[in-house]
Amino acid sequence: MADNGTGNYGGNGSVWWQQVHGKDTGPPRAIKRWNGTGQRPPKGDDWVRVGDQQDTEVVGHDPVPLNQVGRGQKKGRFEVNLRYTTRQPFAGGGAAMRAVAIQELQELIQSAMAALAKIATASETADVDVTVRGYVPIRQRQEEPPDTGEWEVTVDW
Repeated sequence: MADNGTGNYGGNGSVWWQQVHGKDTGPPRAIKRWNGTGQRPPKGDDWVRVGDQQDTEVVGHDPVPLNQVGRGQKKGRFEVNLRYTTRQPFAGGGAAMRAVAIQELQELIQSAMAALAKIATASETADVDVTVRGYVPIRQRQEEPPDTGEWEVTVDW
């Protein structure tokens, strides 16, 4: 987990997700629950909005300054990890998963290269926004995903 939190996404016959809030070291930080009505919690508070049964969205807030996001020389950046595997029993494993992993990684490289070309060929003063798109096969676990290390997609901040 990064200095401030982690989001994990994976499967086991359905989709699981987990948000871990707080630093690896130090005391946990209290998260206030806000139902989305009334006054929003103060700007300096850690909060999560979980609405009623009609609300289909979960939104959270961490007041960490952006220059403290990330770690080491990568401050001010999210770290995104995409996990590919050929291990059994995930989505069949073996040769079939190897072919899928190779295809998805090649497409990820193509997407990154297109984004790089767009930024590299723009003038130095141009405002350029790019997206790099990648797909990660969902693992067919028989149990809940583990707390750390085995999720298909992890975002650290």
